[in-house]
Amino acid sequence: MDKQKLGIGAAIILILFIGFYFFLGEEPPPEEVASVVQTPQSPPMPPDDVIVNETEVPKLKLVDDPTQADTELTTPPKDHMAGKPEIKQRLEEIAAEYAENLKIPAYSQVIDETAPTLKPYQFRPYQRHFGNFQYDVVLPKANYFYPEIIPYKFRIFASQSEPIPEIFNIIAEISNETGLVLASFEIPQTTNDEMEKTYTLDIAPPADDSTAWSGELKILTKFLVMGYGDKALVTQIQYQVSVGEIVSIDDTTVEGPHLIIPVHVNVPKQAQYKLRGHLFSQQSGLPLLLLDETQLLNQGMNTVMLKAHISGIKWVNDEGPYQLKSFILERMPDAINKISYGMGNTDNVTFNIPAHSFDQYKDEPYSDSAEQQKLQRFQQIIHNIK
Repeated sequence: MDKQKLGIGAAIILILFIGFYFFLGEEPPPEEVASVVQTPQSPPMPPDDVIVNETEVPKLKLVDDPTQADTELTTPPKDHMAGKPEIKQRLEEIAAEYAENLKIPAYSQVIDETAPTLKPYQFRPYQRHFGNFQYDVVLPKANYFYPEIIPYKFRIFASQSEPIPEIFNIIAEISNETGLVLASFEIPQTTNDEMEKTYTLDIAPPADDSTAWSGELKILTKFLVMGYGDKALVTQIQYQVSVGEIVSIDDTTVEGPHLIIPVHVNVPKQAQYKLRGHLFSQQSGLPLLLLDETQLLNQGMNTVMLKAHISGIKWVNDEGPYQLKSFILERMPDAINKISYGMGNTDNVTFNIPAHSFDQYKDEPYSDSAEQQKLQRFQQIIHNIK
């Protein structure tokens, strides 16, 4: 099912593309059509001295809306539609996938182990080189919560058989978004192999300094290489105060077509929050569903009801027992604050969910009238292509 979702997002681009060249009366070569549908545009390369890390939590949807951009699209002239059966066939396939995905609600998405929300703060090292040698900074993740320790590792390794030259004065300097230098550390060497050298240090912020240690931080690594001179590398991470903590859950119940999971959340300020949790099979250990709920929470302890719909539960064909873990808590943006993320002390918290047989649920199909109307408009556009 996840593979089906990948093609749906291309529908918006494809519809605009069709409308554009139909109205101009020009037919692009087949290679250009394929590139629009299949090949995403490559992102710009980062500067040589910067590691770019995707630290923002992905925004998953069960269904991308292929009609989002078609409100102004009218039926192209019939003489411009002739000879386009392959385009119509592709759109029909996308519409079928879209209709299939509408059977499961967005708040109870079917996922697998490739879901990006399972690794929301993944760190991607960026390697640089001098001569026949490469160097980089490796971190377990790219997003940290005050006063969490940053396990810093710097590596230099040979790409050929030539031994690594002498390295001097490995310094890691941390600064915030204002350019204020927060700390500077000398990084001790932990391995000394001819083909690879590593330097590691657990970096901890000072107590009661959460304001300065907030937002995007830069770690500037400086060192001197015998015969190659001074080198430097900048690593970007996110460091912030957690926006809340997942504390516990109450007993789960089946109500109508839903498995209801009450989750207790403690937040420091009143705001709109989005809570996401991953439901895993206790037997296989594989992820099954991504549960999602957004609501206004008051300062202090709150209860958020995560719901798993029977359509998704039947799709994965697993009655339980389950495990609920890998939470993501977002404080939604307002007029003053940007979007903020936080998992508190729940990174490794797992809640066990008992099994519930399929016959305990009210087996009614999920339906969203607004999404169905969008699908019908999309199908009408396809129907008008002769």
